[in-house]
Amino acid sequence: MVDAAYRIPGSSHVMIWSATRYARIQCRAGDDDSMISGPLKIRDRWPSLNKSNIGRVDAVCPVPGNNRRIYVFSGAKYVKLELNPDTLVDTLATEPTPITDGWKTLGRAGFDRIDAAMVVPGTEDNIYFFRGKEWIDVSWTDQLISHGTIAESWPSLKKAEFETVDAILKNEDDTYYFFSGDRYARIRMKQDEDTLYDDGPYHISRWNTFGNWV
Repeated sequence: MVDAAYRIPGSSHVMIWSATRYARIQCRAGDDDSMISGPLKIRDRWPSLNKSNIGRVDAVCPVPGNNRRIYVFSGAKYVKLELNPDTLVDTLATEPTPITDGWKTLGRAGFDRIDAAMVVPGTEDNIYFFRGKEWIDVSWTDQLISHGTIAESWPSLKKAEFETVDAILKNEDDTYYFFSGDRYARIRMKQDEDTLYDDGPYHISRWNTFGNWV
């Protein structure tokens, strides 16, 4: 299962986390993927996560408006990392913090853990968070924008028969790969409108690089 995914800004290079391992792959939407490095133990590759006692990653999301910083969610806590897009050297920007302390809105909504997250298309301030069968739109300043169930609010995911979301990978166009269990679908996102891009969902075995580690 894909637990988390992140595309290096302006690049075809993608980071994938699964259980206790991580890999960097080359991937363009609609093309074959190829391995660049890994899979490796997360603790071995990410000094800042190892220092934070994080060995598994649940979700990764860019900090809105900052292409050098990412949020990393693990269990009931999260950290903010500085990630150099050229060298991929990571440093700790904030210490591990309980999600419900750092994001009061998530705590009030019962989002004490995060399955997946993405910056809302067309904004630099809002983030979609997914937890179980629910989603929530929260501003960077921790204000509630909207909240609901996936089935009621996401036509593309309902059509794909995704009740939950495990990871989201931004593509270089206006589409995203959504992963749920052993399946994935390509979704076109235009602000508040989401549509299933093609005939998906598909089994993750279509990815050459996932092999027997995802």
